[in-house]
Amino acid sequence: MQHIATWLNLNGLSQYSQAFLDHNISTDLLGDLDNDDLRELGLSLGDRKRFQRAVKEGNDTALAATDGTSTRSPIPDPKAEAERRHLTVAFIDLVGSTALTETLDPEDMSQVVSEFQSEVRRLIDQFGGYISRYMGDSVLAYFGWPKASEDAASRATHAALIIAESVAELRTPNGDRLACRCGIATGLVVVGELIGTGVSQEHVVIGETPNLAARLQALAAPDCTLISNSTRRLLGDQFEFESLGLRQLKGISEEVPVYKVLKTHILESRYHADRHASSRPMIGRETQIAALEQCWQQAKDGTQVWALLRGEAGIGKSRLLHGFIDATGISTATRAILQCDAQHADTPLYSTRQLYIRLAGINSGDNQSLCLQKLKALPGSSGVVESGGTSADRFSLIATLIGLSDTGLDKQLSHLNAGQIKQLTLQAIVDFLCDSSHLAADTTNSPQPPAPLLLVIEDAHWIDPTTLELLQLLTVSESARHTFILVTARPEFQSSQLAPDALVIIPVTRLSEQQCRQIISTVTGDTELPDSVLDEIVKKTDGIPLFTEELTKTVVEFNSVEKPGNSKGNSSGSDLFIPSSLHDSLMARLDKLQPAREVAQTAACHGREFYFDLLLAIVPIDEAQLEAALTILINADLLFRQEQGYSFKHALVRDAAYESLLKSKRQRIHLKIAHVLENQFESLAISQPEIPAYHFRLAGSYSKASEYWHSAATLALQRIANREAISHATSGLECLTSAGEESADSNRKYDLLFARGMGYMAVHGYAADTVTSNFTAAMRIATDLDDRERYSQAARGVITAHIVSSRFQEGLQLAESMLASAITDMHRFYALRMQGQIFLWQARFEESRQSFEEAIKLYDPACQSPLSQWDDGVLCIGFLGITLTSLGHPGQGDKMHRKSVEMAQQLNQPFSYCQAMESWITSILLRGDDYSRQLKKLKELADTHQMVFFQACAEMYEGIQQISDNRAENGVVTAAAGLARYQACQSKLGVPKWMTYVAEGYLRVDQVQKSIDLLNEAQQAMDDMGNEYFRAAWWRVRAESQQVLAPDDTQTELFFKRSIELCQNQGARLFELTSTMSLTKYLIAKGRQEEAFDTLNPIVGSFTHEENFTHLTAAYEILARLSAKFRTNHIGIK
Repeated sequence: MQHIATWLNLNGLSQYSQAFLDHNISTDLLGDLDNDDLRELGLSLGDRKRFQRAVKEGNDTALAATDGTSTRSPIPDPKAEAERRHLTVAFIDLVGSTALTETLDPEDMSQVVSEFQSEVRRLIDQFGGYISRYMGDSVLAYFGWPKASEDAASRATHAALIIAESVAELRTPNGDRLACRCGIATGLVVVGELIGTGVSQEHVVIGETPNLAARLQALAAPDCTLISNSTRRLLGDQFEFESLGLRQLKGISEEVPVYKVLKTHILESRYHADRHASSRPMIGRETQIAALEQCWQQAKDGTQVWALLRGEAGIGKSRLLHGFIDATGISTATRAILQCDAQHADTPLYSTRQLYIRLAGINSGDNQSLCLQKLKALPGSSGVVESGGTSADRFSLIATLIGLSDTGLDKQLSHLNAGQIKQLTLQAIVDFLCDSSHLAADTTNSPQPPAPLLLVIEDAHWIDPTTLELLQLLTVSESARHTFILVTARPEFQSSQLAPDALVIIPVTRLSEQQCRQIISTVTGDTELPDSVLDEIVKKTDGIPLFTEELTKTVVEFNSVEKPGNSKGNSSGSDLFIPSSLHDSLMARLDKLQPAREVAQTAACHGREFYFDLLLAIVPIDEAQLEAALTILINADLLFRQEQGYSFKHALVRDAAYESLLKSKRQRIHLKIAHVLENQFESLAISQPEIPAYHFRLAGSYSKASEYWHSAATLALQRIANREAISHATSGLECLTSAGEESADSNRKYDLLFARGMGYMAVHGYAADTVTSNFTAAMRIATDLDDRERYSQAARGVITAHIVSSRFQEGLQLAESMLASAITDMHRFYALRMQGQIFLWQARFEESRQSFEEAIKLYDPACQSPLSQWDDGVLCIGFLGITLTSLGHPGQGDKMHRKSVEMAQQLNQPFSYCQAMESWITSILLRGDDYSRQLKKLKELADTHQMVFFQACAEMYEGIQQISDNRAENGVVTAAAGLARYQACQSKLGVPKWMTYVAEGYLRVDQVQKSIDLLNEAQQAMDDMGNEYFRAAWWRVRAESQQVLAPDDTQTELFFKRSIELCQNQGARLFELTSTMSLTKYLIAKGRQEEAFDTLNPIVGSFTHEENFTHLTAAYEILARLSAKFRTNHIGIK
């Protein structure tokens, strides 16, 4: 009863709620209230008029649909406002009308046309269609508007077949038979705009669909219905078709497939209309199948069992039902399916009538005599039925039920009143169902042992009241003891409508993300879809199997693989468009909720999620009315409340509501939302600028949108939400392009390019092509603007990309140009920092140290760009640490690294922290020390923030660590995988270094040739890039591989000495130490101990006794062992 208060609120009549409640008036009675009733309830004259208008407009059906008081709602009066709809259009034409006008008197011809139109109108109305206009001897009808129907294409086709039969019964005054032909097409149209005046008014449809329907009609033969391919796809196996192949139709550029409809198929259930349903594996329904099997076993044991499979549309109730039938092997001889139908929800015993017709094999073209003959041959159709002290002929009852009554049959029932006929008919059906021996079409007259019966009532949300009475009769029938009565229904069906006390309710719930991906895989087969599209399908279909299947099929068929938008809660909703097979069903759920539907459409413009206060500022109704409308949508299972605001339960429902609006109206709503956000919800617009950006963009205010997209990108970078920053900046640049303001708004374009470049650098790595192209474009704009500050910003990004890609000369030239033109200390700092980094990779270690130390003196953290993902001071100090370590001052280098990491921690910049940690690990590895603690932190940061560059570095470091820990086989695999990931980042800078480390690992697992092959690759890379940083280490490992490959080859010693000579020329004492240690071990193996001592001692002596690291300790130990044999007291003396 609370729904009546909601309805009154919605229509501005809330002051009368108590009066309606006091008189026990529910929403299903609203249409029965006349003017006197309303006066008695206390309504004023004006409010009585408002009440009557609301009822006339169909607003009562919205409440009735949500409280279960009605199963059908009338077709609302169409509105003058146009909308986008998925529509089925039927064009029906009277054949030979021109010839008739030549032979008939004009008055007689007028009568013929009138009768034709009258018959067509009657049948169009019967099947829920809407006649748009009469065009002389033709009729244009719409199915799916003004009220959507999930079976609009089926209704149109049924109507066309019956119209053809009915028109064929009409005669001209001359006795000639009439004939018609029909064309049907389905597709997207704009419908509803009212044109013309007076009797000439019509709701015009614009689009290809009506034209296609008209052309198909022109092609059709008399008494024939032709349909388009789009309509054929929606109909499945509901009808028998004949393909007429591809036809060229007037006014349509390409040939189109054409189908002729032959006759209706009477199917056991709606499930069988899907030609591919039984071939698909059932996923994620093991629990429900087990529950059904348990119920079936109880029925076999002699207990009547009732179960309700309940779940939302598309959840897979029918698939589950037939999966259970297949799993248990229940044959047609032991099952009966009563398929309820939306179109016949008020037709008594419609599902039973269809069952008899199907079992008897009656076809639509059979005459009455043949139908009676087939029915008589059906086992169980003859005999006497008794109920309540009366009896009747069973055959007469059944024949009357399915509409085959004739004079003889009527006579058999003439002694009974309507009530008695109804009761005897119900009893006849019970007897028929419970005697399962005649349910199979292939039954014989041989005796059958008693068997349990599975009686299914499919889609009970459309059940007619008389069939409910039949079910109640079954509960008390002794013959129905071995019966499992299984009901499938949507959530709106009330289980209390079923009679039994013990009802097993089996909920059919949504599938998990993994299960949805399994469904997608079964549909796509060998077709591969991008991960972004797979994610979008899963996101949009919300675990509904049918939605998942249909959207996947649509994507595969139309190759719709564009990258989906992913702004949280604000997806445009059309990146993957709604499948035509779902469109009518989704809109039907909205259309029966007028005027709440208009609220849903406006809410859809906000996105899947929306706020009440923001929606209230947009809609032209007050707070109480909005609350009432939202309550209707919640009760209809279309929305649900969240902690903050509301959300559409299904993404596709939101999309359907959104797409039904004309683009022009959408733009007006989006613009209104954007202005309300700016003026009334300023804090929301500031904290989430992507929301007003989204609305300004869809409103066509591209310049304003780009401004907010830049704010959103900036905020995302500050929050380390790099992928979102890239998306926001890209959207802003697209808006500038759409606005044609590329030259007019250069400042904003620069800002967006720079922001996107920073995001790309963090996500894809320094050297990605996207990084270079973004910063290069930004540099050009800064040059045109003569903006030195911006030029310096963009140049740093380009130089960084050059460095990491080992384009040292280009990077050095740009750095020197920056240094020469620098006008501030920070400009000089940036240039020196970049210069020092290039010198480091060129192994010009002393020059690198000087550049870094000079840069650090100029560094001012207050001048760092707020958009930067890293702090250049942190990076500079970390690189200085590597330089000092390489030069042989590991203690000083370690101090620099600790300072760099400490600064990064204080700044709370993950990118800076990762770079500082990676630099520190580089130096620790050069020293031969343990870096487990630092590696753990690097992996944690890189994984948390999805920094693929640092993830690759961490994987390689982990592999190198495993190699040194005597887990060489695992280590080589891990390091090689990390190298592949690193190269995928388009980073070339460290490739020679990493290849050398991996090659060293191959030596540890005796894969010498692999080691040499990889070293050759590394050498080629160094030669191509001019990357000298790891050249000395490369010669050391090359010598070690040669030593294993050819132990007596003199080249081994030559390679070691070349490595040492290179280290000495570079001043790289730490590299020199490791190379000299390797040569020393080689000399010892050759028995040249004294020479080995003299080779190692000088480099060890170059380090102070305060230095303490693994490689130096190992060198001392070697010298100690040698000294014990040859010398005393002069180890490592300078």
